[in-house]
Amino acid sequence: MQTTELLAGDVGLTPEPGSPLARAQTTAATAETGRAAYDIAALESLNRIYRYALPGPFELPAGSTVTLPFMTPALSDFAAYAGLNAGFSAQSTQGVLNRSYRFRADQPLPGGTLTVREQGRLAGQTRLSETAAGQPVNFSLGRDPDLSYIRSVEKGAVVPEGKAKRVTYRVTYRLKNARSEPVRAEINEQVYGDARVSGDAQLQGGKVHLTAGVPAGGGLTRSFTVSLRQ
Repeated sequence: MQTTELLAGDVGLTPEPGSPLARAQTTAATAETGRAAYDIAALESLNRIYRYALPGPFELPAGSTVTLPFMTPALSDFAAYAGLNAGFSAQSTQGVLNRSYRFRADQPLPGGTLTVREQGRLAGQTRLSETAAGQPVNFSLGRDPDLSYIRSVEKGAVVPEGKAKRVTYRVTYRLKNARSEPVRAEINEQVYGDARVSGDAQLQGGKVHLTAGVPAGGGLTRSFTVSLRQ
């Protein structure tokens, strides 16, 4: 076989020192191996189809496998945390947080299946869309039963503002961590219109953003006030 053209590929992500190892894997046309024996050249894409070439001949030895690394982008700003994304609600709720991750890659990433491993063990899979170099990537791998929350809401003052009114709500999160190590929690609640936030949270990009370090085997309480013009 003199030349070979492959579509899609297997993308290995190299994290920052000390961070968990993430591995992104697209729908691949590969042969598996324990070593990378051949160079792969990137070709011009065809309408969002990624093309790669093996410019020289290669062999598939009997009884063996061959791994062909298409890309080796480096990760930065990698973080594993317990997350919750929801819209603001005047109703009290409770539940568990999600196993969430965040990173940036120094190269554009093709869309496909993302496989995450922590300490060499499979943590889960999800799908990502095409991502530009340096763009933040945020995703979750399902619910985390070790991180639970109780969200309580109290309605406060209602103040007339012209033809509208401003309503104040006090929101309290009680977070509990059943793990043997502390966990960073990040909660985002989408708000619309003229919103004001005070207390333990901040308003960032139209979202009420709350962060907290939940101690191992313990819990904590955080409160904030949201004032909405209705």
